[in-house]
Amino acid sequence: DYYKEKKLDPKEINQFLSDLNAKIYNVIVERFEIPKDAIVNVIIEYDVEEGRFVVKDLKIEVFDLDEILTRNVTTEVKKSLGIQ
Repeated sequence: DYYKEKKLDPKEINQFLSDLNAKIYNVIVERFEIPKDAIVNVIIEYDVEEGRFVVKDLKIEVFDLDEILTRNVTTEVKKSLGIQ
């Protein structure tokens, strides 16, 4: 809505999101060595103040592959489908 109302500059939005993405990437991939293909959910609480995004809070959820659960679920679904 802010964009449509021209309260935010598209270039500033892109720059903000690029910077935020780079910081998140740096922490997730480089600092914690989480694989690039991991599923990550980023929840951001923000405000727009004086035409700029201001992050008030954020939560990053990282979902890791559970090999044992994956194997067991796959086996059971294959059984139910009659796949050997």
